[in-house]
Amino acid sequence: LFTIGIEFSFANLLQLRRSVLLGGPLQVGLTSLLFFYLAWEIAGLGVGEAVFVGFLMALSSTAIVLKVLQSRAEVETPHGNTSLGILIFQDIIIVPMMLFIPFLAGVGGNEVGRKFLFLFLEGVVIVGAVILAAKYVVPQVLSGLR
Repeated sequence: LFTIGIEFSFANLLQLRRSVLLGGPLQVGLTSLLFFYLAWEIAGLGVGEAVFVGFLMALSSTAIVLKVLQSRAEVETPHGNTSLGILIFQDIIIVPMMLFIPFLAGVGGNEVGRKFLFLFLEGVVIVGAVILAAKYVVPQVLSGLR
């Protein structure tokens, strides 16, 4: 993501929004599901381990893919732009994945869903608190400093 931030302008990134918002979730979601199924049903891993394998297999190296696209002068091509959009989504989604991984340790079936729901609700509360603080508290504090 750092490399993309240096190499591309915000306007270029806005052009990739379709790939980021559609292609990224499709690629990560379908790849995660496929490898989850393979790890759970075929390899016989537990639910937590299978989810981890799915997460792991859905990600790729932005630096390597970007270097290959640059060396072939394919960054500005349609498939290059689509790849970059998907890579940006992967770079963003890795943070929630990493936050979710500790909940997978020693968790079976229904517990994963409950823990994920709790994590999601906790995230919503934190984001909501930050938004409310940014809208109401921070302006009051800053105006008091003048």
